[in-house]
Amino acid sequence: MRIKDFDNILKYLPVLLLCLYIGYLGRDHFINKGADDFAVNLIFCFYFGFAIIGFATLNIFLDPIVNWTVKRFLNNSKSKLVEKQEAEPKDIQIVSSTEKIANPVENNADTNVIRKAQQEKKTQQDQEKLQIALNYTKQKFALYVSDEDLKVLCDYIILYSEKQSFEHIQLVKIKELSTLDLYHFGWNLWNHFKIGQQIEIASFLKHLFAESLKEVEIDTIKSHLKDDPKKGLITIKESLSD
Repeated sequence: MRIKDFDNILKYLPVLLLCLYIGYLGRDHFINKGADDFAVNLIFCFYFGFAIIGFATLNIFLDPIVNWTVKRFLNNSKSKLVEKQEAEPKDIQIVSSTEKIANPVENNADTNVIRKAQQEKKTQQDQEKLQIALNYTKQKFALYVSDEDLKVLCDYIILYSEKQSFEHIQLVKIKELSTLDLYHFGWNLWNHFKIGQQIEIASFLKHLFAESLKEVEIDTIKSHLKDDPKKGLITIKESLSD
């Protein structure tokens, strides 16, 4: 016997017993009234059949109503559950974040390759910055120093850009340029490279142009680097690239 058939038997057996019981009650009632055997058996069949027809009628009319009521109840329960879940999105997000933390994405990038690429980029930028400073220096000093002194000046600017120390500095002799021009030149270099303090560029000027600045102290040079920015053959420039 299939399970479905067994379920149907369990479902309708109580109904059949109830109908038999109704028929028995009807039969018993008429036996007490003095009806004969034929009549009470006929009445039993009538009550039994009436009970079955009544159950079938109720089943036809009530079954759609019961099904609709049950579906309505289930849909309302489901809607309330969905609304409750939507009202608590932060909890879901926290769980998701926790899972991401517990299972981090593997980093497959080669750190050494990235570091090398960034170092090459920085080196190129430093070279470009140095070249701008050298071109600026040649442009401003070409008319006022010898070729040899101009080369010496450019060599010391390279050392300055590399933060190298200066030993036995060879003096650079200039003509026509004033101390104010040298101050402006020093400030422009310091502002371009952004290396160290202004006292360092003042010391650089003092030793490199010792003959022109022999009567000026380093602190004095530092305090006057940006005096009268628009005056002189060399003026203050916020950018040497312009």
